[in-house]
Amino acid sequence: SDSSLTVAPRNHRQSCLNPLSQHCPIQIEWVHLIFSEFQSLKHSDSLAHAHEEICGGIARTASTIFFGSQAMWFGRRNVGQQESPMMRVWLNTTEMSEDCLYLNIWTNAINASGHPPVESTPDSTFAWSKRSLKPPNFQQLNGRPVMVWIHGGNLVSGSASLEMYNGAILASEMDVIVVSIQYRLGPLGFLCLGTPGIPGNQGLLDQVEALQWIRRNIAYFGGNSEQITLFGQGAGALSASLHLLSPISSPLFQQAILQSGSPLAWWSAESLQSAINKARIFAGLSGCHGNREEIETCLRSAEAGSLILNQWKMHLLRDLPSTTRFHRIARLYNRRYNPEILNTAGLFFNITFKPVVTEPFLPRWPYQIIGSNSDSHRHRILLGVNKDESTLELVHGLRKFFLRDGSTPKLPVEFDSGVAFMDPLDILAFHIIDEDFLHPLLLQATAFEYQIPTRAFHKKRWTSVEVQHSLAEVAGDYNVKCPLIEFADAYSQGPNSQVFLYSFEHSSSGWTWPNWTGVMQGYEAEYVFGAPWNLKFESEFYKFNDEERQLSETIMQYWANFAATGSPSLHPSEFHTRAKRFHWNNYETQGIAFKGDLETDALREYLVLQLPKPRLARNLKRHECLFWREKLPMLRQRLVRNARCQQNPPKEAEPKATEKTPLKPPVNSWNLPLLMPTTSTTLLSNSIISIILPTCILLSSTY
Repeated sequence: SDSSLTVAPRNHRQSCLNPLSQHCPIQIEWVHLIFSEFQSLKHSDSLAHAHEEICGGIARTASTIFFGSQAMWFGRRNVGQQESPMMRVWLNTTEMSEDCLYLNIWTNAINASGHPPVESTPDSTFAWSKRSLKPPNFQQLNGRPVMVWIHGGNLVSGSASLEMYNGAILASEMDVIVVSIQYRLGPLGFLCLGTPGIPGNQGLLDQVEALQWIRRNIAYFGGNSEQITLFGQGAGALSASLHLLSPISSPLFQQAILQSGSPLAWWSAESLQSAINKARIFAGLSGCHGNREEIETCLRSAEAGSLILNQWKMHLLRDLPSTTRFHRIARLYNRRYNPEILNTAGLFFNITFKPVVTEPFLPRWPYQIIGSNSDSHRHRILLGVNKDESTLELVHGLRKFFLRDGSTPKLPVEFDSGVAFMDPLDILAFHIIDEDFLHPLLLQATAFEYQIPTRAFHKKRWTSVEVQHSLAEVAGDYNVKCPLIEFADAYSQGPNSQVFLYSFEHSSSGWTWPNWTGVMQGYEAEYVFGAPWNLKFESEFYKFNDEERQLSETIMQYWANFAATGSPSLHPSEFHTRAKRFHWNNYETQGIAFKGDLETDALREYLVLQLPKPRLARNLKRHECLFWREKLPMLRQRLVRNARCQQNPPKEAEPKATEKTPLKPPVNSWNLPLLMPTTSTTLLSNSIISIILPTCILLSSTY
């Protein structure tokens, strides 16, 4: 049975909601012992949960701030309900709780007698108990591979306890240990005042604390502390990618799987000064004013619920009136829209409180670390995207259009040309493009590249399907796909690098949203965790067919193989032989070839995860990513130097950046130095620029 035991004594829990705590203790919420008679759709009729079982528990980690470590214990504990997550927005059925820093462990158990028959006393010390408990004799010589899941949710919501992330099937079928961790979110996890009490990156430091605990103790659950793989989706993938680059956490694991997240995305991090400015605005909403020390003292006494409420107020403020982006939008549209409409402008895809470029966790910008040829390329990584990355964020971010009549999205009639209130190009500027590209010609170049219908090109008729598809493509490439592919390109050039790239392109047959929503971000996770085999998931949400169960088994095998061997195609039993079957090749960017005007690469292979079966392909989004990485930044530089295309904006006082904490990295796509500039792409970019620049005055006037 799937036996789940609470192993952290209730009477010593500490609240981790206080944003002033740099470190919080980690407690085990559940230990799932999966025996050979584990019941799932693959083996039996249902998932069974035993009411009690014998288990050895290891107490939460020590903390100099809190009470300290607890002794381990052995014995029987009644199985209860899983603890309340911090917040649930996705499939939200549970109240949030201040008591949130827990981790879940799923592991196979050889037999019931495999647990140590030692009883500990309440006053026994952690060190004594650790010496008394020997790791069980698991089949692997050094223990099972360990897969540590970091949930997504834009760093403001989400939970490790969703049924979507139930690790029982992945752990039992693939013979790995699955650990899911909680971490502080929103202002509690990422508010930054630059003070010792609120330094920023608290949520990431929670993850570091969990990783340290796992390395010290996972052997007692049959795991190999030298074979740890981080994997996460969305903001969880962003977190994992930052751990790859952090000097304090990169030694704690060996591999990473990044599902739709990259440290090179524009939303992945912000400067210390930018974070402090946001913190002051947030403090004002919370009624806290004065210097940073006074604000810190005031926030310490604030109720957790009010902090969460003010977090959403910050999100609703969208682009604050003091920001450069707000002023640029106003200058572009002040003659066409009234102030009330202008105040609705705001990036639909944004994170209010981001990771901060500051010591100790992230002392430099990600692009600087990657470009420094340091030891940041020593981990093996598997990473990928979904076919329709930004549809879900687009629907929820522009809910006034898509979710007007309920929870099921509908294409907005406002997107049709016959009743269109806003030109699609205006929607692009208001809600999708960052401030660096808010120029009429840059917007029109983007519209031309993605065939966005617009009156700027004298198009008078279009449909809502055209608008939705083109805007979702732009947002998906700009926010997720191209930053991730850029990271794969950069990482693959490191010494002895091993990089594997995928694109998930299957929409579940039981999914009830309209077909135009496509394969949205996050929906590969159900296949990674074996949801098609989980009867509880099917009974609560939606069902799968037999082909989808096979796809899920294939994906679980790839992920587990990677955790065990560093190669998704290589099973642990095949260390010395290559299986005579489909092989997922390493993603490489050497051996460049040219075809026509575009750069191609015969080795730039990736795997398409789809039905009826996966297939290999090359050059994922190559044309579109070259546009964002080279062509648009080059056009921007030409516009800056060409006086005819200047709009004579008023001079803005720019705060000075220090060498240690620059306010913002220089604009160059995702701020990575051009790794492989080529004559062909440069010529193509120049040809586009040479066509656009002579007409800049005409286009600006018609815009």
